[in-house]
Amino acid sequence: MSRWTSGCVAALLAALASLAASNARGDAGHVVAVGAAGPFEVHVLAAPAPLRVGASEWSVFVRRSLGGAAVTGAEVAIDARPPGGFDRTRDPGSGGGAAARSAASTPVPAARLLAGRLLDGRLDARGVPLSSPGVWPLEIRVRDGDDAGSLTFEVSVEPAASPFARHWRAFALPPVALALFALQQWRVLRRAPRRRRRR
Repeated sequence: MSRWTSGCVAALLAALASLAASNARGDAGHVVAVGAAGPFEVHVLAAPAPLRVGASEWSVFVRRSLGGAAVTGAEVAIDARPPGGFDRTRDPGSGGGAAARSAASTPVPAARLLAGRLLDGRLDARGVPLSSPGVWPLEIRVRDGDDAGSLTFEVSVEPAASPFARHWRAFALPPVALALFALQQWRVLRRAPRRRRRR
């Protein structure tokens, strides 16, 4: 294998490693809330960054306040309201009279976004749906026996990304590999006449 071919292989492997590291960073999530929930200290992470309409991943970390131990077995739930917090299924401006206006001004009950029990102070949830863009009011509640607390916070959800934006790494890699292969073949063909003339 020539030095140039070895260099191409090394460059391709480096590109693969870089994409894998980027994906790993994205899966870790970003912090969306930190605060006290009664006697507990709560950290909430979510992915992707930024959050977008569609499936999301969440991780909740809970420990006792003032640097205490991680909490195991406690019940955790996150409730959410859609942006605006009101029923937008009917538009008052499109007719429907008083019934439509009443529906549009009625607060939507909070829906359960995720729930579960902590294991070693952590709860993970995948495939959590976010249905609309905007600012979502959230409330996390933690209960461990007689101890309980809650924390309210907000997250901003962007519109859904295009398929290309979601999978650009997968789209970008084949052209890079083909380009490296084409350059290697071009160099081989370019050297072939010189070798025949030397003979």
